[in-house]
Amino acid sequence: MRRYLSVVAALLASAVLVGCEAGTQGTTLSLGAVDYDEAFTAARSVMSQHFSVASADREAGLIESSPQRIDAQREGIFRTLAARQMAKMSLRRQGREVLANLTVEVQRQGSAVHEQLQMSSSGYDSVPHRTPAEIDAATTAEQNEAWQTEKYDHTLEYTVLRQLHDTLHASAPAKE
Repeated sequence: MRRYLSVVAALLASAVLVGCEAGTQGTTLSLGAVDYDEAFTAARSVMSQHFSVASADREAGLIESSPQRIDAQREGIFRTLAARQMAKMSLRRQGREVLANLTVEVQRQGSAVHEQLQMSSSGYDSVPHRTPAEIDAATTAEQNEAWQTEKYDHTLEYTVLRQLHDTLHASAPAKE
């Protein structure tokens, strides 16, 4: 019984520390009663240490990264699929506190949707000589890539959010 209670207490403590919220992806952490503009500036700075920031909107409270290639995982014996991370941080006010939510998606390069060549019903004078890829293809190789979210990197999310929290509270006097 004592072991059961300690396990339940540990689970509750980790949920409070990580700041899990039902229905949201990623990890949420309270930054405390800090100035929103100061929190956003610090969040952009911390995000740029881990990712290449593609966009930052102070009014909406959103900071998004560019795709960042990571080590690929092997699939099968000979095939290795490319992998990348995409990060998105959102800040919002809740009462006097500022909450930060960070989602780091780990994506693998997948297969694009394939179409079949279809014969025209007007006879053999209009035999298809162009594939659907030639007709509907994007203009660059990057646009032709298909990426699928495989998982979320909660460890990295928590690390970045803790760094943001520590940055905002670094000048606060230590409690004895």
